[in-house]
Amino acid sequence: MEKISKIIFNEENKTIKKGFILDGLKEFTVITGENNTGKTNFIKGVAEEKVQFIDKNNKPIDKSKIRIVHIRAENVEPTEGETKFSAENTSLFDNLSDLFNNLGINFNLDKEQETKDNIDKLFSKLNDNLNSINIEGGYKVNHSFTKKLKEKIIFKLLINKIDVSEGDESREIKDLGHGMQRLIVLSILKAYTDLLLEKQLLDDCLVLILFEEPEVYLHPKFKRYLNRVLRELAFEDNHQVLITTHDPYFTITDFKSPEKVTFSFTKENKQTRASKQDRIIGIEDEVLHMLLYSECMRREIKFKTDFPRLYINDERTQKRYKKPPTEKKNFQQHIRDQIHHPENEKTFKLVILKGDLMPTDMNYYTEEELKESIREMNELLSRSE
Repeated sequence: MEKISKIIFNEENKTIKKGFILDGLKEFTVITGENNTGKTNFIKGVAEEKVQFIDKNNKPIDKSKIRIVHIRAENVEPTEGETKFSAENTSLFDNLSDLFNNLGINFNLDKEQETKDNIDKLFSKLNDNLNSINIEGGYKVNHSFTKKLKEKIIFKLLINKIDVSEGDESREIKDLGHGMQRLIVLSILKAYTDLLLEKQLLDDCLVLILFEEPEVYLHPKFKRYLNRVLRELAFEDNHQVLITTHDPYFTITDFKSPEKVTFSFTKENKQTRASKQDRIIGIEDEVLHMLLYSECMRREIKFKTDFPRLYINDERTQKRYKKPPTEKKNFQQHIRDQIHHPENEKTFKLVILKGDLMPTDMNYYTEEELKESIREMNELLSRSE
């Protein structure tokens, strides 16, 4: 089955306006951006199918052929203009059960007919009572239980009834810390991947995994592991992964892979805008700076902004001259040197700032300067394509 190449919004969803298009999705799509730029609005709109899915041949994909698995962020810090719910309220594990419907696992349970008969009796009593209470009548409650128990229902019950043993103590999922909950999500995804590869069974549906902020509450080594699992899933037939993240690791890993693409969301006039492909905005991080700097060097891009600080060569020069000669660096090179060699003699020296001699520290640049440097490199890289 063809994978999704384009998503078009048919309905407005807060900052995501009707007609919003994200074009150029790949097997593994990453969305970055600062808080309140519309990432959650986008994911929620996709999960609620307020969109049209288009394949690489520019043909619509039948929504009934797409199975969406939405793994929400469970932090309670307000973002995107609304408070995100807790793990318990968002049913963190609920949609994971949908994954396992692809594996062709059948359940043979004893006394299915007896179970159905008992349920029929229960609902018959419910309706008798409802009719006796409601003098006008005409209301009836129904169930969808058939003789054949649905695998989807069984998987959902199994996953939602997981508990965890710590020594002699058994605890429910909702009573565990968020980090442990995320590790269990990771283990479920990995188990699904292993079974998928082992059984090699696929139906004709496309499984679209929407994962918000996969980095939340995870130690770096588990983030690396989760990234590998998501990558394996994304490159399987009939599977596609779309994540939102503030973490540079999920953006820079396999950055130039032909199967992976990164978009960044910004907000202008209360509307969400999507960047060009492989623009990383909204993550002011030293590791990301190094990646972009290396890419600029590879393309032989000349930086346009001189850093507004002048660097003294060495202490001998300072003593020798009343007005010592200085070394000019561009914005990006200075930050790169501070990150890469924070104690090197060329970076851990004296600077002239507004005519005054000042000592440097280990990271002599501000968060705003780091942000501006990353923004400029993104812009230059975009123009060089």
